[in-house]
Amino acid sequence: MVLNMDMSIMNILIVEDDIEINNLISEALKKENYNIVQVYNGKEAVEKYNKKLAESIDGITSVESIPYERTSFILRLRNM
Repeated sequence: MVLNMDMSIMNILIVEDDIEINNLISEALKKENYNIVQVYNGKEAVEKYNKKLAESIDGITSVESIPYERTSFILRLRNM
């Protein structure tokens, strides 16, 4: 995973447990020149975000697949 630190290119974390949907979202966003990081569950999202991405992710998509209550998930990320 290589993230572009160019401020004009957004880095997006995709959290979606359905592999096909995750890949479709990723492909569509890559065509629009976004840098994409794909994860497949909330635990993986928190781990990736905490370890490597906190400073470089501009957006998160598909919070539906996260096994936490949405508000608690966002607060966990915000507090990291």
